Amino acid sequence: MSATINDVAKEAGVSTASVSRVVNSFPSVSPEVREKVERAMKKLRFVPDRKAKSLATGKTSSVVFLTSYETLFEDPHKFAILSGIEHSLMRYKYRVYFLQVERGDLTPLRKMASQKEMDGLVVHGIEVSDELLGIVREYALPTLLIGEPKEKCSLSWIDNNNEVCGEVAANCLLSHGRRSFLFVGGEVADNISCSRLLGVRRVLEKKGIGLDEGDILSLEPVAIQAEKAVRKALSQRKYDAIVAANNFLALGALRAVQDAKMKVPSEISIITFDDYPLALYTKPKLSSVSIDVHSLGLSAGRAIVEQIRHPEQVVETYIAFPRLNERASTRYDK
Repeated sequence: MSATINDVAKEAGVSTASVSRVVNSFPSVSPEVREKVERAMKKLRFVPDRKAKSLATGKTSSVVFLTSYETLFEDPHKFAILSGIEHSLMRYKYRVYFLQVERGDLTPLRKMASQKEMDGLVVHGIEVSDELLGIVREYALPTLLIGEPKEKCSLSWIDNNNEVCGEVAANCLLSHGRRSFLFVGGEVADNISCSRLLGVRRVLEKKGIGLDEGDILSLEPVAIQAEKAVRKALSQRKYDAIVAANNFLALGALRAVQDAKMKVPSEISIITFDDYPLALYTKPKLSSVSIDVHSLGLSAGRAIVEQIRHPEQVVETYIAFPRLNERASTRYDK
C-alpha cells in the first residue's frame, strides 16, 4: 500500500500541514522541517498526488506545446524543438503536453484552458489568430510563440536569427575567394528566406559587393523550378557562388550547375541552410549553415517558465546558434 501524507507526517514527527507545505513548495517552512519531511518522503517512497497538489496550489506544473497537424511531418525541426522544451522544463519540474490542431480548430485548446489543465502555452507553426488571442486573454494564459509573428501582437516570442545564418553563409563563400553571388530564395512572403538574404547582403556590402535584381531569385521551394531559374541565370551571367535558402532550392541549383558543365567547387560553390532532407545525400554533399533548434527549445522552455512566474514580463528576442557544416560543395582541396 502506498504511503500517505499522514504516514510521512508521523515518520517526520511533524503535522500534516507541514508536509503539505513542503510538498507544495511553500516558502514558509524552516530548513529543519523541510529536511525532516524530505527524508521521510524518501524513506517511505512517498509520491505526491499531482491532482491534490494542483488543487492546493492552483498550478498544474504543465505546459502545452500547441502545433499544427498539417505540418507535423513537413517540419523537421518540430520534434527537436519539442525535445529541447521538454528537457528544459524537466529542470523546473514541469511536464509538457503535445497538442495538435487540425485546420486551425482551437477547440481542444479552449477545452484544456477552461478546465485549467495547463500553466502555460508554447505555440509553434500556427498563425496568430483573433481566436488564439481571445483564448489567451480569456484564461490569462502565459504564452510564448516559437517564431516572430508576422504582425505585431501582445504575445511573447522567441526565434532563430536567420540574418546571422545568412552572414555565416556569405562569409564562408568569401573565405574561398568567391565574389559573384546568386541568391536562390523563397517567395517574397517567405520571412525566413528574406531574413537570410538580408544577412548575405549585409556581409557582401561591407566587401563592396552588390546584389542586382537579377542576382536574386524568388521561387517556390521546388527543385525543378530552381533548376530552370538557375540554368537561365547562369546563361546570362557568370557566377562563382550560389546561396540557396533551403535544401530543395539547393538541389535544383546543383542540377543546373552540373548541366552547365561547371565544376563544384573549383568553378562555383554552393551553400544552403540546414541538413534536412538532402544536404548529406547530393553529390557533391552540400555545405550548410545549420541552426541548433534543440537549443532554441531549451531557451523556449526557460522563457515560458519565466512567463508563468512573471506574467507581466514580455519576451521578444532572437537567438542564434548557427553552425557551419562545410562539405565538398564549398571546400576545395587543391
